[in-house]
Amino acid sequence: MESFENNARITTIQIAKRSVAAIFTEDPDQLREIASDVFLIPTVSRLSFFNHNKKLLGHFPTTDQFPENAVEGFLGPAPVFSLNENLAIAVVPVILEGLKPEKGEKGGEIIGWTSCHFSLLGVHQQLRSLTWSLILSAVTVTLAFFFFTFFLERWVNKPLIQLIEKVKFIAGGDLSVRVDSAATHDEIGALGEHINIMADALQKHTVGLETLVRRKSDEIEVRERQLMYQEKMASLGRMSANIAHEINNPLNYVGMGLDYLELREEKLKNTDGKSFAEDSSERQKVFSDIRHGFSRLKGILESLRKFSRTDETEVQDYFFQEVLLDTQRIFERELKLSEVKLETKISSTRQLHGSMVRLQQILLNFFRNALDVFEESHTSSPIIKIEVRELNNQIVIHFEDNGPGIPPEHRNRIFEPFFTTKPPGKGTGIGLALCFELAAREGGLISLGDSTMG
Repeated sequence: MESFENNARITTIQIAKRSVAAIFTEDPDQLREIASDVFLIPTVSRLSFFNHNKKLLGHFPTTDQFPENAVEGFLGPAPVFSLNENLAIAVVPVILEGLKPEKGEKGGEIIGWTSCHFSLLGVHQQLRSLTWSLILSAVTVTLAFFFFTFFLERWVNKPLIQLIEKVKFIAGGDLSVRVDSAATHDEIGALGEHINIMADALQKHTVGLETLVRRKSDEIEVRERQLMYQEKMASLGRMSANIAHEINNPLNYVGMGLDYLELREEKLKNTDGKSFAEDSSERQKVFSDIRHGFSRLKGILESLRKFSRTDETEVQDYFFQEVLLDTQRIFERELKLSEVKLETKISSTRQLHGSMVRLQQILLNFFRNALDVFEESHTSSPIIKIEVRELNNQIVIHFEDNGPGIPPEHRNRIFEPFFTTKPPGKGTGIGLALCFELAAREGGLISLGDSTMG
């Protein structure tokens, strides 16, 4: 209501300023023109003009009877505003020289008054109309929001959530999932169709990739077998002279024993067997040498047979000592010639389960590398230490030598295929790489550590 009162005061003052000339000349036509403009304001219900003698010059609307005492007591030198339940009356004096004198000057002369009645019923109706309009607008907005939310949930949000869930399955690798693109015919449905097309293409491509990977894996496995076999044969070739010497020694035992027996046979024929009992101890020694020679031959050939087997995938239970003994037999002569001291410490008696051939291939490469390094570096008092122990329910095999070690710049590359520091023709560069792969196939790991030997 305070806003309404201020608007009523301002409106009446503006009417008073405009009606100065019309009241001074008491021109009814000008007053009628002013009134016609004022009644464009919906809350104005009555407009009256008075001259300086408080005589009524004009009353609008003209059909309305103006009560004589309607503004009695309001026609004074100051503006008056009266408000009751249904009506507001504003009376403003019309001053010839302005409403407010300047400082030090005499105020203007009052030549009349303007009285304006404002109907609060119209304001109330407007307020009610505005209130109902606001309520109707709020209801309309609420219903629109509800229907929009329902539409968003039914036609946008729900299909979008389903689309996201299906895409998550596809992104997770389940290419059998398809989006139900027939549920909607908008952009989401079109997106679902394109996702299905993409999934079909991915599934087809994946099947082709899986086939290619299997074929390449088989080829790689065959190639690895070939490389490992070639490495075995290369190792055997490097050891052939030593192995031939190892075989030659027991053969000499056997040959000399047979020669001795043949000579004794000839002597027995000439003596009619009379001296047979006399050389019994010598014969026993010959037989012992022959048995020792055969035993050595059998051990060497058995070790070579195990090592040269191509079926390295045969799984069995075995002891580490068995593999170590077979490997020692192959390198026995080289170890003696190089005066290599072999120290073993086996604190675990647990059986290993897997491929003996793979472990023997690993040990053989370790021995071969150590012996080559001893020879190249002219290591004095060469030592190889092998320790087997249990740690956290695992078998740990520690292989160490007192050679010059591996240079820092090569430590990160020793397991690279075809990387070697040996001169041409001395090494293939695939020994340690194959050892790393063979250990992985056995469920183990080969790592390079720092030597504890001075």
